[in-house]
Amino acid sequence: MGCKQINEPKKKIRQEELGVKTHVGIAETYKWGKMEFDLIFSVQAMAHAINPGQMLKNTLSHLDLNGEAFIEILPKRNPLKENEMISWLQKQGIEFETIKKPEMPDDEIAYKFTRTK
Repeated sequence: MGCKQINEPKKKIRQEELGVKTHVGIAETYKWGKMEFDLIFSVQAMAHAINPGQMLKNTLSHLDLNGEAFIEILPKRNPLKENEMISWLQKQGIEFETIKKPEMPDDEIAYKFTRTK
């Protein structure tokens, strides 16, 4: 059983209809410019990051005021266990909370990040 592939022209048309823009690149270093987002959603991307902490910083630095990010982080590679990351989040005015539902496997934890200032 595999993922159903959507043919690229149809996918592009559907994204345009919905007003969805996708960005592809290395999450730790991707240059977003001055773009800010009110919603960021990342599932299983952190598992493939070379440097999860840098990926988290790069992603959250583009969170708009009152914007929210929902990011899944593997417990074994959790940059939120580092004091430096907590300090960085505080300086950026980003608060976070754990989202852990009973049906989620033990090796999956999601976080909700909110930029408050």
